[in-house]
Amino acid sequence: MKTLKEDNLSQLDFNKFIELLEKPNIFYRDKLLDMFERQRKFQTFLGSRFKTGEVNYEELRIAALSIIAELGEILEACQGWKPWRKNPPPVDRNHLLEELADIWHFIINLTLFLGYSPEQLYNMFVNKNATNWKRQAGGY
Repeated sequence: MKTLKEDNLSQLDFNKFIELLEKPNIFYRDKLLDMFERQRKFQTFLGSRFKTGEVNYEELRIAALSIIAELGEILEACQGWKPWRKNPPPVDRNHLLEELADIWHFIINLTLFLGYSPEQLYNMFVNKNATNWKRQAGGY
């Protein structure tokens, strides 16, 4: 696998690229905030309480296990990953999209239950994404 440096991307260009990656994109931010607000309202309707600084381990456990269960549903819907399947059924992409939306619900729940804001999650994502790019550029 080539590194970014091997693909004729100068170090100066790469640094500018990383700077751009680290800047928030308002269009994605608005959608993320909307998703968080919708899920917060839904979970509040269901009786969840979000307390800053306190971790509700039962809510955390349920959200984490729900993410794992939804990932299992994605694997079940994509049976082509099974090496023993000679003729896997076609993938229903709409079903996969629905399962991804379910995972997002539980990721947002987990984030809320841990007391993090959408901005904190977004900022950590942007930072981690930039770190991953830097690692790849260094031959990680």
